[in-house]
Amino acid sequence: MNTLAFAAYFLNLLVQFADGYLTNLGLVHGFKEGNPVTRWLFSKLGTVRTNAIKIGAVPFLAILIPAVAGHIGYGALLNGLLAGVTLPVVVKNVRLLKQNKIKIF
Repeated sequence: MNTLAFAAYFLNLLVQFADGYLTNLGLVHGFKEGNPVTRWLFSKLGTVRTNAIKIGAVPFLAILIPAVAGHIGYGALLNGLLAGVTLPVVVKNVRLLKQNKIKIF
């Protein structure tokens, strides 16, 4: 795995973890999941399994599938895009939790 692919993978892994943690924290305090797909997965798999898939499988598959096809750079791009799409959600969740005086750590 080249450096860019690893950095994008690691960044996506961190962002997905933060999203899962903050989402669970919000759910415990009565917030509702905003993403309808994730909300559906929560109802079918539960929050722990859904977050395990988001945190573990999604970044890994985003690097593995292009690598198997011989295009590791696409894996870096895909992980970067996934992190970029999820990061604003993480920022929004942090703001909502702080506005409601909910401790994050």
